[in-house]
Amino acid sequence: MAYATSDDLKTRFGTSEITATPEDAGAVAVALDDASELIDTYIGERYTLPLTVVPGFLVRITCDIARYYLYDDQATDRVKEAYDNAIKFLDEVKSGDVSLGDIPASETTSGPEHYDGVLQFTDNDMIGY
Repeated sequence: MAYATSDDLKTRFGTSEITATPEDAGAVAVALDDASELIDTYIGERYTLPLTVVPGFLVRITCDIARYYLYDDQATDRVKEAYDNAIKFLDEVKSGDVSLGDIPASETTSGPEHYDGVLQFTDNDMIGY
């Protein structure tokens, strides 16, 4: 599921920048899907996917990443900076330093469980291994 639409991109960056030909529409859809998949690799560490509530700032971040993808190897400094800031934010979400805000508690996942007890194995436990 893409976190932003081509209309979101056009609203933020202008129609002339985002689509010039019908072929560009396909590239825009791919860039949005790729951006959303990248975001999922970061937020999936902390939140159950797919999100049922998409915070507005996640739409902006998706647009910044997709725009960077659309520029390919010709990204301007401004486009690259927006991409780098988006990745930095996603790193902070992944590490737990930043949250996605009002995501319902039922969507957040718990961290790894820790067992403080002592596990004991006997020879019988290891039969067949």
